[in-house]
Amino acid sequence: MRTLFVSTDGGHLSELVAIADRLSPELVDGAVWACIDSAQSRSILEHKQSVFVPNVQTRDLLGVLKSLPIAHKLQREWKFTQVISTGSGIALSYLPYLALRGATAHYIESATRITSPSVTGKILNQRPATQPDSGGCLP
Repeated sequence: MRTLFVSTDGGHLSELVAIADRLSPELVDGAVWACIDSAQSRSILEHKQSVFVPNVQTRDLLGVLKSLPIAHKLQREWKFTQVISTGSGIALSYLPYLALRGATAHYIESATRITSPSVTGKILNQRPATQPDSGGCLP
């Protein structure tokens, strides 16, 4: 099983790392981390297999479209079976595309979203589930 973790830096990356620390080694060992390049992401991902990708802002359709070839290249190289993201807009480039390529996709809403989903969460919630258990919760 090959997992791709996708996130922007800041709180999204911190949450994703905390989540990954609680997952089984089967999901995490050999995982690839795709994150935007920053001092924080370089520090946190220093000992992880990582790829630095362009940032996608919220409501940035052009950024999402520009990132699709990168998602394709990563999938061709690594053949991910699972993709997990805490967002934000960057998730829109990777989760739907990899789900269409057969990967199980999980979007985990930020812990700070207590009253309503984020824009990314709302958009991803509109797509049909690719598998019965892929509604956003990890097994």
